[in-house]
Amino acid sequence: MKYDTLYADLFLDHFERFTLKERRIIERKIELLINNPDHPSLRTQSLHRFEDFYESSVSMGIRVIWELDEDTIILHDVGRHDILKKYG
Repeated sequence: MKYDTLYADLFLDHFERFTLKERRIIERKIELLINNPDHPSLRTQSLHRFEDFYESSVSMGIRVIWELDEDTIILHDVGRHDILKKYG
């Protein structure tokens, strides 16, 4: 099942801070995410402080914070690994 996708303003702002190479990697992982949020390479985990929020790995150092709302994935934020301090 392919999920619909919404991008929060914060996600878009933080996405622009990455290099072109990193943005391409993030885009590929988002495509994987919207097709299969449980794909093993994403290492998706729930965030305990926020119900229905998850974090997925783009790379060893980049994480995406997202929410599942029925058939829509809402991308809330993207950042370096320390972004988890804000949400974790």
